[in-house]
Amino acid sequence: MKRNMFLLALAINISVTNAQTKVSAGNIFREYLESAGAKSPKETASYFAQNGSLELPFNESIGLPYKIVGRDSIAAIIAHVVSGAKNFRLTNIKVIMETNDKALAEYESDAIMANGRRYKQKYLGYAIIKDGKIELHKEYMNTVSLVSAVFPNGLEDLIPKK
Repeated sequence: MKRNMFLLALAINISVTNAQTKVSAGNIFREYLESAGAKSPKETASYFAQNGSLELPFNESIGLPYKIVGRDSIAAIIAHVVSGAKNFRLTNIKVIMETNDKALAEYESDAIMANGRRYKQKYLGYAIIKDGKIELHKEYMNTVSLVSAVFPNGLEDLIPKK
């Protein structure tokens, strides 16, 4: 009986300790967002599961890739963004909703691109976290801001030529 009580107390203690040390989905998502531009692209991509994905649904409307799968591909896209704007950082990160495995956050960026244009953006990001890694980060942004800052002729590049 004493042995069973001891084992039960030990199991409860381990369970409480694990619950206390588990990092929340919101904290993991926030740390990842804070790392973008502040750490190496490879370090930032390490927040993702091996086959995790970054989805940018609105990018498809402007002819850019909208789904990037795998850490190496995610690191490459982060490197591309950072190389185009040396001072790129995500700021004003606010986790507005979270569950055990999901987080929703608002955040911003304000950077000067290599072409000298300002890239000021507001984002809404949704993440699914599994075993402490991001399985999916879906990001919504204003594509007008992106095109104006990045495309060679800004919005003119989206106007069909006759």
